[in-house]
Amino acid sequence: MGGARPGEFAARLARCGSPYLWVLRPEMAAEVAGGEGLVVPWCAQEAVLGHPAVGLFVTHCGWNSILESVAAGVPVLGCPVLSEQTTNWRQASSTAAWGIGAELPQGAGREEVEAMVREMMGGRKGKEARERTREWKRKAEASAREGGSSWENIARFVEDVLLKVKETTTT
Repeated sequence: MGGARPGEFAARLARCGSPYLWVLRPEMAAEVAGGEGLVVPWCAQEAVLGHPAVGLFVTHCGWNSILESVAAGVPVLGCPVLSEQTTNWRQASSTAAWGIGAELPQGAGREEVEAMVREMMGGRKGKEARERTREWKRKAEASAREGGSSWENIARFVEDVLLKVKETTTT
């Protein structure tokens, strides 16, 4: 992340003064030691993001990660690398769209990583992103409730597509 090797990035995170959990492939985790962080090969991401102690999600910005962050009400520090991640990040970070975080540029140095994490954990930009994330979380929950737009769209899909397919195959 941030264009650094895992050990270098862990050192950058350690300077931020906040404990962290980092999910990292085992062959890469050998480079990371010490500090206030915990490095694991896998975690239940939704459960971790849903924990009240989580203040920020540093991610490559895969779509599921972005949605899980919104569902948990956790702002994002994005490090898009390839494929759709950049497009996802533009949607998530733009204040004209969601405005739920900030971007950590590729190749960010120690001071830049430290400054961005500190800002997102307790600065103005972080507070604004946290509130926007919580606002999107409330909207998502409302749309998924009975009578909400997502609820109605699923019901319409079942009726218009699935039930018609069933009728066609049984007649």
